[in-house]
Amino acid sequence: MSDRGESSKIGSEVLGAAAAAAAGAVLGGPIGGVVGAGAAPATAALIRKVWGELIGFRETNVEHLLTRTAALDGIEPEEILAAAQADPKVWQLLQASLLAASEALDREKIEGLARCLANGIDDAARVDAEALIVRSLADLDPVHVRVLAALDRRPMRALHIHRFVAGDDSRQAQPDLSRAVLPVLERNGLVVQSEGALTPDEEETEYYRERSTRAYFPPAPTAAELIEFSCSEFGRECLRRLGHSS
Repeated sequence: MSDRGESSKIGSEVLGAAAAAAAGAVLGGPIGGVVGAGAAPATAALIRKVWGELIGFRETNVEHLLTRTAALDGIEPEEILAAAQADPKVWQLLQASLLAASEALDREKIEGLARCLANGIDDAARVDAEALIVRSLADLDPVHVRVLAALDRRPMRALHIHRFVAGDDSRQAQPDLSRAVLPVLERNGLVVQSEGALTPDEEETEYYRERSTRAYFPPAPTAAELIEFSCSEFGRECLRRLGHSS
């Protein structure tokens, strides 16, 4: 067998082992507990089928992460493992990237994680910074990324974030969706509060007045609801990993 063929074989083994480790981290829990609790045969079969599809989804994500990381750094997949074994910080970065990729809902996040991992392998001085970005990306769903990208274009207040997320349904009676998005962005340091005029615009005045007629809310926005949020520098760095340009 040629050196290239042997390298590809080793690379495939590395990919398979890493994918199985990340995807199988939760395999024994839910399915074992439900099936072991005496589920009907048909139910147990359905659970195994669905769980098998989930594991396959996780394995595909992890394989994509590792192949993209290798391509970005111009190395073979097995060299990722070698780099991680040679440096404890790179090993931790690899672990965090694998776990985040296994749970990713879209390829954009996996591409971002691959860029972080490739940067950390390529330059040891960047490992800590890339690890912080990986932790933040792991916490984001596609909706958080869309809001962060919008905040990079212009500051928004709570009502505008809510309407951005809710779209055509934003005028219907429903919870303020900004309360589900902003805490995630804030705790990861992805947004900052902007100094703006704490006075409601016409749209906000109408919305909060209408809200007060159908719920126990004051007819005017609170000071907290008038705070503007914009993308932080760290948030822009995370967006760049995801392929967004400022």
